[in-house]
Amino acid sequence: MVGVSAMAVQNALVQISLKGAPSTRHDDQHPRFMMDVGEVIFGREPVDIAKARSRAMHTWPAIVGFAVGCASGRHARRQSA
Repeated sequence: MVGVSAMAVQNALVQISLKGAPSTRHDDQHPRFMMDVGEVIFGREPVDIAKARSRAMHTWPAIVGFAVGCASGRHARRQSA
């Protein structure tokens, strides 16, 4: 429970202190990114589309970084085995 509490505090602190920054939680990034992409493609309100585009532009580097980290970790693990 201490670990779960620490994760919750870390997530809350990021959201409070870094306004406009993408979430640091992997589970939050992908669904929000896909919803923003859908809003950009299918949205009708220009203001909502602009907000979604801005969030997506801030989130995609974190998603790519996560994927690269996973791939490099897998590669390193294969090399050591």
